[in-house]
Amino acid sequence: GKKGMLIVSSGAGDSLQFTASRYTDAQLFAARHTHELEPSKDSIYVRLDSAQRGLGTGSCGPQTLPDYQINAGVYEINFWLKPMRL
Repeated sequence: GKKGMLIVSSGAGDSLQFTASRYTDAQLFAARHTHELEPSKDSIYVRLDSAQRGLGTGSCGPQTLPDYQINAGVYEINFWLKPMRL
């Protein structure tokens, strides 16, 4: 069968967030349109986040509400990876 990976948050109260993509950060940044992207056939790129800022940046509208802002600081996420057969 196919191989997969289980990502599990292991810290108390952690809210692990992630994305999985067949594109590198460099590819996504360079492409102006989705048809310019060539997916990897043998790699999946996983990006882990401890938090995400709410909507709004102040650049062309209101700033993010205080309850949803992510302030500067040191953040820690705890997780483990478990190989799986699908």
